[in-house]
Amino acid sequence: MAVLNPTQKSPERAFALQKYLLLHSQHDALQKHLHQVTASIPGSPTSSTDRNRNSSVSSDSSTGSNESMNPPSQPTTYTRSRRGSLPSSFGHMQHLPHELRIHPLPAVVDETVVEEIEGDEQKLKNVNQQIKTTLTDLLNCESVKSDARYRLWVQKRLMDTERELKEIRSKSCERRRSEDMSL
Repeated sequence: MAVLNPTQKSPERAFALQKYLLLHSQHDALQKHLHQVTASIPGSPTSSTDRNRNSSVSSDSSTGSNESMNPPSQPTTYTRSRRGSLPSSFGHMQHLPHELRIHPLPAVVDETVVEEIEGDEQKLKNVNQQIKTTLTDLLNCESVKSDARYRLWVQKRLMDTERELKEIRSKSCERRRSEDMSL
């Protein structure tokens, strides 16, 4: 195999990066849609307290390299718990003293909204799995292995994605336990 100039990208690296950028875009769109759906539920907290994943995945235009990409901030999942088919955004009310709870029982959520949220959550999980696979492939590219800075950038995103997948699994287990207890 020919040795690549460190400033030159391999086709494998370029393809994996393009795939990651596309998946990242899908991830952001799904999160935005989930947020809009959950925000439309009566009694749902406003978006001012939510953290959003930074969509600025850009490269240094002067060099054309991807090594100086700005990392997105911590990913946020907009999942919900099964407690009464409510979004997890209502979970904040558990931690408030009783006197501060304005609406302890929010309005009943339409089942079609719940199904839409569940569908989008599954799509988000699938996109995260694809992102994990793509980032792992990217990490295994020779040109990434030889570029410490870029390798760290990829590793950070891989860890963020794995953390988000772990949160999704945890919430899914919690939801199943809650459903089992309600039977």
